[in-house]
Amino acid sequence: MNNWKWVWGVLLCWLTLSASTAMAANQLNNVRFSQNGENTRLVLDLASKPKYDAFALSSPSRYVIDLENSRSKVALDKLKVNSKLVKKIRASKPNKKSDYRLVLDLNQSASVKHFTLAPAPPYGHRLVIDLAPSGAAASSQVVKQAPARIRDVVVAVDAGHGGRDPGAIGPKGTKEKVLVLEISNRLAKLINDTPGMRAVMVRSGDVYVDLNERSERARRADADILLSIHADAFHSPQPKGGGVFVLSDSRYTRETNKLLKSTDKHEHLVGVGEAIKHAEGGEDVAQWLIELNSVRSLEQARSAGQRIYAEMKKVTKMHRPRVEYKSLAVLKATDIPSLLIEAGFLSNPSEEKKLLTRSHQNRLVSAIHRGLVSHFENNPPEQTLFAKNASAKEVKYKVRSGDNLSSIAQVYGVSVTEIKRRNKLSSSQIRIGQTLVIPRR
Repeated sequence: MNNWKWVWGVLLCWLTLSASTAMAANQLNNVRFSQNGENTRLVLDLASKPKYDAFALSSPSRYVIDLENSRSKVALDKLKVNSKLVKKIRASKPNKKSDYRLVLDLNQSASVKHFTLAPAPPYGHRLVIDLAPSGAAASSQVVKQAPARIRDVVVAVDAGHGGRDPGAIGPKGTKEKVLVLEISNRLAKLINDTPGMRAVMVRSGDVYVDLNERSERARRADADILLSIHADAFHSPQPKGGGVFVLSDSRYTRETNKLLKSTDKHEHLVGVGEAIKHAEGGEDVAQWLIELNSVRSLEQARSAGQRIYAEMKKVTKMHRPRVEYKSLAVLKATDIPSLLIEAGFLSNPSEEKKLLTRSHQNRLVSAIHRGLVSHFENNPPEQTLFAKNASAKEVKYKVRSGDNLSSIAQVYGVSVTEIKRRNKLSSSQIRIGQTLVIPRR
């Protein structure tokens, strides 16, 4: 009997220790501030991947970060706060005893983005908080900037395979490299016919281009997005349908970490190269800009992918029920939003036949183009015609092949009734080449 009491006593102690360990499963090891112009980055170095909640409070302006099941070894009162936005950082009482609460006392209201980063030596797990001034202070800075020259949105169109690499081969002998180059040329023409857009072909003939070189060519062209066009294949003839792929989270993390280490490439990165070249603050600011740009790039790829998938689904069967995330080398340029688009399965005899027809190719290309335009209408890059139109109360839209009032209304976020009323249309019929005035909300 005494032996059982001893066993239960040991077990109870073990359970108590395990519970207390679980209650403080993470530890805040360090807090770092960096400043870039008016913006502030706060990095929390943690022992493991954080679970957290973050929210803003007003009167006075504060930003609160609750780290779940965490403790801290940081002396916040001795921490140097290098920020124009953050007045002070302090601990506060959380809602749950097991959590650790940080409060940023702000000098003014701020817009905030936050995300986690996986370990990348010499750093471990990190929670990144990016703050930018909002309201009048931010607006006044924009007013002071000189008017920027309007530029085209640049789309890098990459026809897969080529040269000694034929890609998939269909039952009739159709080579993927030939088919996707034809589709890519049609897509590039449609892009070039769109005001404010310009296509750059990664390969324009039957030549082999290394996978690493494909993203480098897009980078040298300062591309806003990379679309890699392919056709699928399988060892049996049954599978069919198109697909849209975006870089997986694990590959995205690995590639971003490589960029951070490759300091010789920093000044050539799309979106941040010039900023890094002229930024003060050395490696910390470079790291900040690269990580922030990579997160933005992945978000943009996912947005574009979902819109293109939705449009393709209207004109062809899709092999997968949603956008897929994979570790594909052609998508690895994390400074450029990148998508791989499968037109269909060449190994399926009926789909191979359909893919060879001009009418089906045109439907596919129009769908990809509509999804692309929809993405940039809703996420306009700075200093582009899309950005200029987004700020206008009305936009002029030229009707293209495959358009209908419903799809146009969806792109611009307005109703069909509003478009018909503004253009005095008695029916929903529209014609190719017709110019519509689209009201903006």
